[in-house]
Amino acid sequence: MNITYSIKELGIKDCDSILSLYRSNPQYFEYYPPQPTIDTVKDDLVALPNNVDIANKHYLGFYDEENLLGIIDLITKYPDEQTCFIGLFMIDSKYQNKGLGSKIIEDIFVILKNKKYEYVKLAYILGNERAKAFWEKNGFVPIEERISNEQLKVMLCVRKL
Repeated sequence: MNITYSIKELGIKDCDSILSLYRSNPQYFEYYPPQPTIDTVKDDLVALPNNVDIANKHYLGFYDEENLLGIIDLITKYPDEQTCFIGLFMIDSKYQNKGLGSKIIEDIFVILKNKKYEYVKLAYILGNERAKAFWEKNGFVPIEERISNEQLKVMLCVRKL
């Protein structure tokens, strides 16, 4: 896929676009309820683990011209100074299975490596085979099963940059 895109920090004014993107991915919300609403989008824009500074949260959108292609919720310096954590990564369903998600992930990882981060971690919900396949294809290695704050079984994964 040869889409060029721009990256911008998302905020409250982008909630309608984010909600549309969320709604294009109903399978995700089968594993991770509740169904998306404007209120859940607003919550996502500020959600952070305990004891993490809001300055470390980067809720980014990827655009081709005016269309929101995808989003990433990236927390830097978490859970330690050398690591970043992906809380959410989602591509609009119209653009999935074309290589765009993997391209964005690789581009983000180049930026993070240039900023001297060493690792990226994330967790996917056990049973979500599409997420598992995507993250493994992109170099993530499972390290530990856990119960998330939402009481869901997740697989914690890591990738060295």
